[in-house]
Amino acid sequence: MTIRAYLLRSGRRYRLAFFVFWAMAAVPGFFRLGPPYSYGWGLGIAGVAVTLLAAYRSIRCPRCGGSAWMAGMRMAPLWKTGPGHACPRCEVSYEAPLTP
Repeated sequence: MTIRAYLLRSGRRYRLAFFVFWAMAAVPGFFRLGPPYSYGWGLGIAGVAVTLLAAYRSIRCPRCGGSAWMAGMRMAPLWKTGPGHACPRCEVSYEAPLTP
């Protein structure tokens, strides 16, 4: 297993939570729903913020412990060159094997 596969697997639950809270915030605005459904907008925005904060704190590089949340959440481009191709702290490529 590569580091990239490990990061994507560890970020799966955060991506799901992000989508659920994003939908909770977007649906009342899209359909112009009034109260009590419009209260989901505030809860959705708060949920998105909490999900991103939790992902930032918990998705880590297995080699150095540096934050790799953007790659785990698929917010950084995942091609083999450019941003998102290596850990920003230890600069180990995400294509490297998980064990050293």
